[in-house]
Amino acid sequence: MARRKTTAGGLFDHARESSPLTVSQVAAMVRDTLAQHLPPRIMVIGEISNLSARTHLYFSIKDEASVLSCACWATQARRLGFTPRDGMEVLATGRIDFWAPGGRLQFYVERMEPAGLGRLEAELRRRMIELRELGYFEDGRKRPLPLLPRRVAVVTSRSAAALQDVIQTAQHRWPGCALALVNVLVQGEQAAGQIAAALEMLSRRGPGLSIDVIILTRGGGSIEDLWAFNERIVADSIFNCRLPVVAAIGHETDTTIAELVADLRCSTPTQAAMRVVPDGRELARQLDDSAARLAGSLRRTLDLARSRLNVVARQPLFAAPHRMVQPAQQRCRELERRLAAAMRLALERHDQRLVMAGRRLRAMDPRRELVRRGQRLDESISRLTRAAAMRLREADSRLRASGWDRMPAALRSKWADGRGSLSMRADTLRLASMRLLERKERRIEAAERHLSAIGPRAVLKRGYSVTLDARTGRILRDVHETAAGERIVSILADGQLISEVVSKQEGDANLSDAEGRV
Repeated sequence: MARRKTTAGGLFDHARESSPLTVSQVAAMVRDTLAQHLPPRIMVIGEISNLSARTHLYFSIKDEASVLSCACWATQARRLGFTPRDGMEVLATGRIDFWAPGGRLQFYVERMEPAGLGRLEAELRRRMIELRELGYFEDGRKRPLPLLPRRVAVVTSRSAAALQDVIQTAQHRWPGCALALVNVLVQGEQAAGQIAAALEMLSRRGPGLSIDVIILTRGGGSIEDLWAFNERIVADSIFNCRLPVVAAIGHETDTTIAELVADLRCSTPTQAAMRVVPDGRELARQLDDSAARLAGSLRRTLDLARSRLNVVARQPLFAAPHRMVQPAQQRCRELERRLAAAMRLALERHDQRLVMAGRRLRAMDPRRELVRRGQRLDESISRLTRAAAMRLREADSRLRASGWDRMPAALRSKWADGRGSLSMRADTLRLASMRLLERKERRIEAAERHLSAIGPRAVLKRGYSVTLDARTGRILRDVHETAAGERIVSILADGQLISEVVSKQEGDANLSDAEGRV
């Protein structure tokens, strides 16, 4: 340590006395100054950024204001016990030194442990949770890719290496597929707004421009470089886009919100182009295979049809069709002969039935029937007249026996004269009915007087009442059927009272001392 101090002092003295100094001398001055004024081991807490994981680990540790370049050799990296990644907050232990060949100050990490998520990493996880709850990552809402796209829109920077990968892959696989570049910033504060505007424009005008699918891509970088693809405005534009969106952002280990919302996520721009643009040679091979299979299927179908035709042609029906028709012709002739005989026999039977019907009709001549029915009617009238005269004589005898003298003179005269026996009988019946009606009316008046004496209204007029439940209208017969505070209705002879139960008292009611509280 003393040697370094002496050396540094000599260099400073030499710098004051003469000039110029060599680059190596200046590097030695810086390295010796750091060794003199910094402890041999320091602990640094910060967020990992720009991680490059090869044999050794090269990355930066940063906070809100500063960035420190770091290196961790493979021996120490294997003993870390975790996998570092961008955005992770770590606590690193090591030494500060100046790397003269590269001309930069570097922190050589010997031990490192996670200290929690970085600010950007925590914000990214919060946004992922929010969008997942809103259904932005659901597989059910994602659209399928077209089989043969007419034109593909590539949303990226004109200077991005990812654009060249997409162009070369598309031209190699399907030269007939057109590419349309939408130049946007893919890094920086204005990148998210330009990307969202480009996606909204393609969603609105894409179908009219024959654009079938969109590729959103850029190369790798740190979480800060890719942060534009984690903005909510970009996620909303992808979610609302009417065209399928394929996202290939960063390296395979990088995960952005845009990729999770997109209809398809690819690890590289080349893979995105391969998934969107079909392979022409593979399609041609598939067409050739399909054509060969179709031709083979047609040949087999034709061979099978030819074989079946040969089998059918050897059948007797087709080899000698007249032999198959002759038995049918003979049967038709036999059926024709039998039908003619049956028709002649049926006609003969109908003729016989017609002759017999004529004979019966002549035997049942209507004029003969009218004469016979007239004779029977005359005999019936004669018998009816004799029976009516006999009944009148019997009625006259009974009437005289029952009190001929008490009948009105007009009625006796009418009966005696014999002019209207039927009217006499009707008058007699009417008189009996009036007497019966008078007896029934007297019985009804007696029943009404009895009902008025014992009916419910007569009871109410004597001072009684009927009590009902005001809510249900049910008659109360027991004090247990109501409770204090409930409303009751008392029906009296001239109206009703609505009351509220204040208290209940069990036992026999003393009508003389009863009191009601309303």
